[in-house]
Amino acid sequence: MPQENPAFADLTEEGAKEMTGGRLPHFIPRPDEPEENAELNCAEGEALMLMIQEAAGTSAVVAEDLGVVPKYVPALLKKLGVPGFPFHISSSIRKRANSSRRTRWRS
Repeated sequence: MPQENPAFADLTEEGAKEMTGGRLPHFIPRPDEPEENAELNCAEGEALMLMIQEAAGTSAVVAEDLGVVPKYVPALLKKLGVPGFPFHISSSIRKRANSSRRTRWRS
């Protein structure tokens, strides 16, 4: 659980293994379906983001929305005051980029 991270923060890998019987702390990925999983992912993501914000101190934390973003993420980032940088390439921009790339290679 993320709230246990401070107990491990100053340990070496070997020290962490001793505390856990050989099993190192890690994230357990799960899909967002069913809805219960999405709720757990959101809660764990919030706990992680709060730790990141705390560790960042006075530095800003910014999120980049690259790839597939679960529906709960934008609302969570807004709730935590984390600005996002959505990067979506429209099909028309992608076509122009591919077209200009082909043109450059021909020259």
